[in-house]
Amino acid sequence: MAPVSGAAAPAADEPSHEPSSRVTLQALLLTDDPAKPAVPVSQTLTLMLALPSVISRPAEPFAGAVFAHLPGDVKRPALIVLGGSEGGALVTRDAPIYASRGYAVLALPYYSPAGWSPTGPTPAALPSLPPAFVDIPVERLQQARDWLAQQPQVDASRIGVLGTSKGAELALLAAAKMPWCPATWCGKAGALAWPAASAPVLLGRARRTRLCPTKTSTKNSKGLPPALT
Repeated sequence: MAPVSGAAAPAADEPSHEPSSRVTLQALLLTDDPAKPAVPVSQTLTLMLALPSVISRPAEPFAGAVFAHLPGDVKRPALIVLGGSEGGALVTRDAPIYASRGYAVLALPYYSPAGWSPTGPTPAALPSLPPAFVDIPVERLQQARDWLAQQPQVDASRIGVLGTSKGAELALLAAAKMPWCPATWCGKAGALAWPAASAPVLLGRARRTRLCPTKTSTKNSKGLPPALT
């Protein structure tokens, strides 16, 4: 049986940013005649998380960030998407997925730790960003919102924040402190913003690190906490 695909697969030398996976369904086809054996059948489907028509480009003011949207002149609701403790630009893989659902998406890296390989540590993918969860400016979200509001594809009155894990802490701070944020989605979020989680902590040295909630008593002129620390 010929494979069934939702879209033609790209050639080996063609770039493709849309995440997809191939799934093979197998079954036994029974007949009305009990004397005849069941016939095995299979069909392969290509499941696409993102549409190939999504337009993605670097969001130049922000290191490693990606802006994605569907084509057309429609002003769309926008999402600022924040990843978790993996850091770096991994969150940008999600931009085409949410853009395929009709959002204008800014996938925003805010932290980039050193990596790890079988031969040892590797440099941070985005060295201009903080290497640990220390002094991460909450104002970065305000800057992201202001940048989105200037894009012709964005409805500036409908900009929300989506954060996962560590990024959910930053999203919750946006919801609590920034009046322009009417909607926030937080996945695997905690009730507190915990400070100074770096690679050594994640590798089992948490007992040496005193964790405490973020202090917000010191605020800048806009009434925001100075940083996610």
